[in-house]
This record gives sequence, C-alpha cells and structure tokens, in this order.
Amino acid sequence: MQRSSPHLFSFAVAFELSLAAVALLAAALLRLPLSGMFVVSPASVAGGILATVPLLLFFRFSLGTAWSPLRRIRQLLLRLLRPLLHQLDVLRALLLGLAAGIGEELLFRGLIQTGLTALIGPLPALLTASALFGAVHWITNAYAVIAALLGVYFGLLLLLTESLVAPIVAHALYDTVALLQLARRSRPDLRVAARHS
Repeated sequence: MQRSSPHLFSFAVAFELSLAAVALLAAALLRLPLSGMFVVSPASVAGGILATVPLLLFFRFSLGTAWSPLRRIRQLLLRLLRPLLHQLDVLRALLLGLAAGIGEELLFRGLIQTGLTALIGPLPALLTASALFGAVHWITNAYAVIAALLGVYFGLLLLLTESLVAPIVAHALYDTVALLQLARRSRPDLRVAARHS
C-alpha cells in the first residue's frame, strides 16, 4: 500500500529532524561542543544565501541537459518523489528543506566532520564526511558523486565560516528551490498551462 502524500511529507520531515536529534545526542555523549557553531549573524545567513547561487545554477543546468547520467537522475527523482511532489506547496517545500538542511548538516558537517577533525585533521575529516554523505544519497553512481561533491562544498563552507549556520542555510534553500522545481515538473498540466499563458 502506497503512503498518501500528507503522511509521506510528515514522515520525510520527521526523518530529517531525527537526524538532528541523533547528531545532538551523539555530540553530547562525545562532549563535542556543537552549540558554539550556531552563531547566527547577518554574515553567516548572507554567506549561506550566496553559497546557494552556484548550486541552483548547476541544478538549473541539470534540469535542461540531455546528458544521460543527469537525465536519469532527473527521471528517477521525479518517479520516486512523485507522491510527495504532487501535494507540495511553498510552505511544505520550505519545511522539508529546513528539516533536511538542519538534520543533514548537523549530522554530517556538525557531528561527523567536526568530530573527525579532532582525530584525523580537517582535510581527511572533510573528505570522509563528504564520502559518507554521497554514500547515503546513492540513487545512482552519478547522484552519489554529485552528493559527495555537495558534501565537500558544504564542508568547505563550514570551514570558511566556522559556523553551521551558513551550510544549513545553503542546504535548506537549495533543497527548497529544487523541490519546488521538481514539483512543477511533476505536474504536466501546470507546465502546459504555464506555456500557454
């Protein structure tokens, strides 16, 4: 039995937020001071917003390209996410984007990258956390590589700003816009109407 869209949306948000809870609990047990990495400032928020621009440019390119690895990713995402995308509006996309940004950045950049930095140094920690990020996003080989590169990008953002706020903002904003674009593409009736208006 297929999950209905409202339940699927709630499950997706709860899952992403559970990653944040796991990261915070593990950080507390390991005495890793993540709270000091949540300095919200105009610079950290602006840095996160500006860091989203190249990501969205790549996403726009990936939506229009005929290159087979990116076309396959696009087709798979539209098929796998169709039940969720069908009911997605701006508010739901924003909530899911925020949940993913907070949950995944706390886990991969906050807990894993920061925790490993003390043990193996910043570059190996960055690469390890990014490889794990790619591995958990393994839908296709190309998607895993792209996710790992995104992990490097978010990890470098953390190193440059010394704050989790910038990667959280960039990740959340990117996911929100990407979800809305995918939702728009999953509704052929809306696309046809938009072309004729």
